[in-house]
Amino acid sequence: MADRHGKTLLESALSIPQLGVVEILLGRDDVEWDPTRKFCEKLLYIAVEAGYHALICGLVAKGVDVNAVENDGTTPLYIAALRNDTKTAAVLLNSGADVDLQDFETWTPLHYAAWEGQLEMAKLLLENGANVHAETDEGETALFYAFKYNELKRLLEKY
Repeated sequence: MADRHGKTLLESALSIPQLGVVEILLGRDDVEWDPTRKFCEKLLYIAVEAGYHALICGLVAKGVDVNAVENDGTTPLYIAALRNDTKTAAVLLNSGADVDLQDFETWTPLHYAAWEGQLEMAKLLLENGANVHAETDEGETALFYAFKYNELKRLLEKY
């Protein structure tokens, strides 16, 4: 069902944005759903930024692209890494998120985790195949950014 401007109920809920309303609409059979539409990818990105785990799981279950790239080159996994949200990162990784996808600055989620000193996030990314030797366009690896976090540095050196 669309309004007079052609927006579906989900698109209208996103424009508010009322993430709780979107979660309810996802569960309805009478709501048009096309996970390939750009607004669905944006919705996943917003849900990850907000840490709205139930909505993230619902969107992933509906088939939204977990590797959709935002205008700045980041993906939902980058946002989860920046937020140190291992629960969301695990859902995204289990749904096919590319652990080594580089943003426009050539950072991977592991670079972000190392920069922020996030040991548990780094462990999760490494357990899911993150390349500890991936370099930015300036030749820097995650280990370079982990220099001030001893335990994280030791973890990265093992890989």
